[in-house]
Amino acid sequence: SEIHLESPHVKAILLYGPPSSGKTMLSRCISSECAATFFDLSPKNILGKYDGSSNNGNQTPFMVRTVFTVAKDMQPSIIYIDEIDKVLGKKKKKKGGNNEPGNPGRMKNYIVKEINNLKPGDRVLVVGNSRNPGDIEGKSLKLFQKIIYCTRPDYGSRLEIWRKLVNATSSKLPNDYDLATLAHMSDGYASGSIANVIKATLTKRRVERVEWHPITVNEFIPPLAKLNPVYEVVNEAYKKFTFGLPATMRKRAMEDDMAPKSDGDDKKKKKKKG
Repeated sequence: SEIHLESPHVKAILLYGPPSSGKTMLSRCISSECAATFFDLSPKNILGKYDGSSNNGNQTPFMVRTVFTVAKDMQPSIIYIDEIDKVLGKKKKKKGGNNEPGNPGRMKNYIVKEINNLKPGDRVLVVGNSRNPGDIEGKSLKLFQKIIYCTRPDYGSRLEIWRKLVNATSSKLPNDYDLATLAHMSDGYASGSIANVIKATLTKRRVERVEWHPITVNEFIPPLAKLNPVYEVVNEAYKKFTFGLPATMRKRAMEDDMAPKSDGDDKKKKKKKG
């Protein structure tokens, strides 16, 4: 308990990135590694059930408060909120605003209040996931002590994803199997999309025939072609959002931040000194 009191208090973190980039998996991994109780407070689980459609009135505040209370009693706990951009989004200008029935924005004030009420002794972490982080209100971003960008996998990561997942579903691939072609073909695709392609291709029946009918690269092309990659326009929008964050909030260092200084920059500095 003394260690927890001395360490930096992290109440909430934000995982953002394109669909199927592993945000939900990372959220569950945090819970698993910490042996924490997992609570799913996503809007899809709350809205329509506690928004006042019954005779009991609006039960959303009670539901949110109850989840946080139980999470403290069963700590360590993870409170997972998917599509948190819909909860902490900017206020709507139209009639009714965020108070319309079925609008995730109705949860905003209650969740913000409960996060702010978390104390250093409370081993409760709120993990928010978002594919549209730019929709989150500026003030609400300050709730998160860590903001983590779940990027598209690079070539080396894609190579390892193909090797690991294919070997996990069938007999081991030969050493000379053309994984490089698969890694190049899947450039721009999220890790979850690659996993879905492998799952669609290596069905139970296909795995049973691997011994006398080896897997070919061409088998993965049709299911891969049916999925959309993370287009460069979308990727640039994520980068723009990341560069707009304070440096202390960035968990992943971008390439431009890590780029070595050129000789030209050093010469300019020397001239200024002179």
